[in-house]
Amino acid sequence: MSLEVEAQVLTIIKKNPVGVRELSMQMKRRTQTMVDVIKKMNATGLVEVKPDKTDTRGRPKLLVRSTTLGDDFLETYTRLSRLL
Repeated sequence: MSLEVEAQVLTIIKKNPVGVRELSMQMKRRTQTMVDVIKKMNATGLVEVKPDKTDTRGRPKLLVRSTTLGDDFLETYTRLSRLL
């Protein structure tokens, strides 16, 4: 996975956490691809995944949120990309 993909994910979830399906639609990628991306980002501490407590029907929707480390990563990535 590229740093660019991680930065795109963090840009989308920066203001509001979103579900995996919504994230995959916004990034125009398969849901399973985004699940793999999110798992890796979660393992490295860039995002956290928590159930949506507002939706009580069926399978719980998982929301992807940026962590402090994710915010720092995005800020640094943005700064460096401007220099190049």
